Amino acid sequence: MKFTVAAVFAALALMGASPVGAGPNAYGICQSGCNKVAVACHAAGGLQFGTVLAAAALATIIACNPALEGC
Repeated sequence: MKFTVAAVFAALALMGASPVGAGPNAYGICQSGCNKVAVACHAAGGLQFGTVLAAAALATIIACNPALEGC
C-alpha cells in the first residue's frame, strides 16, 4: 500500500475530529497508530522515520511533524 502525504493528513484530520476519553490501553493503541502514520508519512517522502538529523530536515519531515504532534 502506498501512502501519500495528502492521504496521511486526511486520515489525521478525521482522527482528530472527535476526541474520546479512554484508559491507558486505548492511549497506547492510539499512539501506536499515530506512529504508524508518521512512519508512512516519512516513507512517502522517501525517508526512514527516526534516522534524519534535525539539521537535514526536509520539507516532507517538516510537513509530517505537526501531524505526529497532533496525536
